[in-house]
Amino acid sequence: MSNVNRHRGFSLIEVLVALAIVGLTMTIGMSLLAQQSEVARRMRAHHEAMRIVESTLEAVRAGLIPLTSGRLEAPADSTETDALVLWMEVSPRSETPGLSEVLVEARYVVGQRTLRRGVRTMVWRSP
Repeated sequence: MSNVNRHRGFSLIEVLVALAIVGLTMTIGMSLLAQQSEVARRMRAHHEAMRIVESTLEAVRAGLIPLTSGRLEAPADSTETDALVLWMEVSPRSETPGLSEVLVEARYVVGQRTLRRGVRTMVWRSP
């Protein structure tokens, strides 16, 4: 009779171990969920910064922005990035008159991290 009673149900130790495993799994899951929203925000900010850099380069190629090094005005419609600053560096190529290497870089803050994204290309303007 004692053998039958001993094998029924779970012991207190087994229940506590199961609860600890479930608790640990829930904690890890919640931390991953919290990180996912931060990663998504950072990716949206990266996409927006690259869109602004590319549109600035198109304006440089079209002649709407002078081909000089320095800080550029960032568009006011940036929603995902904080403190967005655009920089342009122009390096004229001596071997070909009118050809310049141009770097347009966006520096911005997401959360508490400062990020930089840039595009380097060649631009030709008639001398």
